[in-house]
Amino acid sequence: MVWEIVIGVILVIGIVTTVIEICGRRNRKKKEGATIEGSQDTSIIK
Repeated sequence: MVWEIVIGVILVIGIVTTVIEICGRRNRKKKEGATIEGSQDTSIIK
């Protein structure tokens, strides 16, 4: 029982963190127009 609860909590935390990261990336792209990502891509190509 204890291990099942611990594993469930870890899975929930992981899912929540991934969802928050995805939402944060979408919000940043909308606000900044993905300018930071574009500059990073050009630096990699150079």
